Amino acid sequence: MSLKTKLSTTTKGSEFVQVYMQKLKNTADEIGLVSSPVDELDLVIYVLNGLGSEFKEINQTWKSSRKPYFLPRTQTSSS
Repeated sequence: MSLKTKLSTTTKGSEFVQVYMQKLKNTADEIGLVSSPVDELDLVIYVLNGLGSEFKEINQTWKSSRKPYFLPRTQTSSS
């Protein structure tokens, strides 16, 4: 399976959202290493498409909005 196919077909399933999003980020990072980086907006769309019905309202709100919402970047603390 190609990395782009993996990115577009990965779904959340029963995983925690954080685990699902990390998988997509890791795949996008791999694509960036072997070709060109995945556009941030495209990555958001991949995330939304794979979330499933439990996040339907969030998905519809984002897709119908004129101004796109962007996921905040997470920061890790070095303790």
